[in-house]
Amino acid sequence: ARCHYTSACVDDAIFNLNDDVYVKAGPNEENYIGRITEFFEGTDHVLYFTCRWFFRAEDTVISPNLLEVHDHEHDRKRVFLSEEKNDNMIESIISKLNIIYVDPSKTPQERDQLISNSDLYYDMSYSVAYSTFANIPAENDGATDSEVASDISCEEGKPVADPVGSSDAQRETATLLDLYSGCGAMSTGLCLGAALSGIKLNTKWAVDMNEYACNSLKHNHPGTQVRNEKAEDFLALLKHWNALCKKYVVHSSNSSGSDLAQMSNDDEDDKNEALPNDLFEVERLLDICYGDPNKTGNDGLWFKVRWKTYDPSHDSWEPIDGLSDSPECIKEFVQRGYRESILPLPVSKFLLVPFGLVFMWRLIRYFSKGSVDVICGGPPCQGISGLNRFRNYNEPLEDDRNKQLVVFMDVVNYLRPKYVLMENVVDILKFADGFLGRYALSRLVSMRYQARLGLMVAGCYGLPQFRMRAFLWGSLPSGVCLFSVLFFYLVTLLLNKKVHLAM
Repeated sequence: ARCHYTSACVDDAIFNLNDDVYVKAGPNEENYIGRITEFFEGTDHVLYFTCRWFFRAEDTVISPNLLEVHDHEHDRKRVFLSEEKNDNMIESIISKLNIIYVDPSKTPQERDQLISNSDLYYDMSYSVAYSTFANIPAENDGATDSEVASDISCEEGKPVADPVGSSDAQRETATLLDLYSGCGAMSTGLCLGAALSGIKLNTKWAVDMNEYACNSLKHNHPGTQVRNEKAEDFLALLKHWNALCKKYVVHSSNSSGSDLAQMSNDDEDDKNEALPNDLFEVERLLDICYGDPNKTGNDGLWFKVRWKTYDPSHDSWEPIDGLSDSPECIKEFVQRGYRESILPLPVSKFLLVPFGLVFMWRLIRYFSKGSVDVICGGPPCQGISGLNRFRNYNEPLEDDRNKQLVVFMDVVNYLRPKYVLMENVVDILKFADGFLGRYALSRLVSMRYQARLGLMVAGCYGLPQFRMRAFLWGSLPSGVCLFSVLFFYLVTLLLNKKVHLAM
């Protein structure tokens, strides 16, 4: 460059360094969006500006086709700041626009208020090379990726923890839900690797529709709540369980002492009455499920019942409507199940609303118990794999097996875990122009997760095979967290410690 400038005049408008601008695009394209970082005159005596680019969702790896998928949407005012820069002739500047940074920890109401007077906003960065969406802390607004600390980045070569010196008492246990668990290899590997990092990660729940795989997982992990059911039934069950916990745990204190005493007296009176021959008395409830365990043709909420005076061989599944005369049994089961965290619970939005101190304490206590820290899983790959000659190229999500990818993301959206790890075959990035891999990434980004999509080769980590797998990582934008830094560099840590897990 022959010389540099702090401002420039284009079509009678003054532009300064760090202004956000529209830049002329090609025919039939939306104008580009960028931030001016430099004005200079080249050695050819032509005026140029250097632009750092913003990306719309459709400009990223997500692709425009996914904007037509109606189970999620991206905010049209949201853009992502990248590290991509290049030089352009100054005549390509069209106009200024107002782009503001919004801290990702803001509530939707706060965000809407902040962006009401802006043209666009950004809350994350986007890395083209690594297909990564990551935080930009407010104090480092506009900083380079190497200067920004995020949940999915740390400085190479620097230790992030000293697991040797940390005692069990100092380590907080994180809970893990393993979807499509099989025999539990993926979650077992994560827990073992986390232990090496000084993190206590416990597979609290696991779900798979294969009965034999579930039996194997139960045998090897007796402390895990293993559910042999379809993932979509599990999601429906979670919603019903959440409603039951709100009814019998959060609001149960609304019953006065006299009400409880009256209920107890009524129960005593009922015990003294002889039952008709066609009625059976519930002793207690043993389990809960959503689906059709009795093959009646109707899906619904069912309880497994132990009948009074009958042995376990007579236990049976009964619909909740058939237990209307046993409300205390349902209440006792729900409260016991809540205490034992037999099912995960979503984080409630209502915690942001001011309540009385006592009720607020009950809500915090309720929603912190049973919440999920990590969800991992590998949705079925049969509809994706290159060995399948009948794959649906035109409508990949119309394949019932590929719809499990939608269910996986629906579970993530409902439970809102802190971290997500999804694994699948490499064809998820190749089949139908990578539509399903892009879809999974799009879902996480639309939920405002930090996300990274990439490949790993087993042979690079000491295993005697050349197996490649695609991995999608996700992390809530909750600020810098030691657990997340360790979590996202788990495999590297395993390699450095020369620990090899055959999964």
